[in-house]
Amino acid sequence: MRRQFIMKLLLILTVALFVIKPFTSQAVAQCTVQTINRDDGMTVRYLSPERVGYSDELLLMLSMQTVGETYNICVVSIFEKEALKLKGNLSIKFNDNSLSVFKHYTSIFTTFNGLPATLSIFVVDNKSDLLNIAHSEINFIGVQLENGVYQAIKPKMNANVLRKQYNCLN
Repeated sequence: MRRQFIMKLLLILTVALFVIKPFTSQAVAQCTVQTINRDDGMTVRYLSPERVGYSDELLLMLSMQTVGETYNICVVSIFEKEALKLKGNLSIKFNDNSLSVFKHYTSIFTTFNGLPATLSIFVVDNKSDLLNIAHSEINFIGVQLENGVYQAIKPKMNANVLRKQYNCLN
């Protein structure tokens, strides 16, 4: 009787291993943190941006990074024609109805897969904003282009990108 119990237990553990392993491998694969040690002694840790949503003007991608102890949100804005820099703050409403506003640090022109784009950095300088990121999904994103046009973007995919990447960086 005891032998049958042990055999059943081994069978269950083996099946569980094959079921759980792909999920844990996938979770580890999603945490590919890149590290750069800058000449000024600061360490930058970042993850690749993920597509979140789009408007008539742009496709928006988000990622998280740390510079030393400071957390930042990186926004890649991809345009069909001419790229425009983002200006002003980044507003994110989360699925728990909390709203976080992140200060604009910089925007630079770049290209993404041959398309005109900008890379913008926003500083996360408030512990309550970090808590929103750590526990919530994105419900709405608001950004302003340098031409003054405000873009309201509802995530179509990867609404959990900031939460996922924040947890990878910790």
